[in-house]
Amino acid sequence: MLATHAAKLAQRVPADTTVTRLANVDVVLDLGDTCYITFRGRAFGVPPVAWRVGQKILAQRMAATTAAGNGILTAQTTGPYYEALGRLAQTLWRHARPTGRMRRMAKRLGLLRNPFQEATEGELVQLADFFLGRRMTSTVTVPMGSPQLSRMH
Repeated sequence: MLATHAAKLAQRVPADTTVTRLANVDVVLDLGDTCYITFRGRAFGVPPVAWRVGQKILAQRMAATTAAGNGILTAQTTGPYYEALGRLAQTLWRHARPTGRMRRMAKRLGLLRNPFQEATEGELVQLADFFLGRRMTSTVTVPMGSPQLSRMH
């Protein structure tokens, strides 16, 4: 029995060679993390953006782009252009999180004003692009063991 045990120990492969290196572990672990962006000296957290919120942000950005036309605003296009930018600023503010416990509480109570309302058009486009980069792939949930799950890979 001791000889068999010694033979089995001799056949064992060292632990470091059996470890499989997993790819993209850091990326997968960072999926749910909040990213931070600095806007006019203040930091704001941006959690992963839900797909439907991303659709809304993209639609508002496209509405502003469409209203601007070829880049020359007229009397007829100025109103819709600035309305679309205002809605975009409100949507971005709704999904941004101020840093610090007191600032988050002030936002929840409605005491913290929207800093994105005074942003320039270029700043709003950059903010919208950042939020769109945080967009999650889908809100659809598939039950485990479903045949659709095997087709998703």
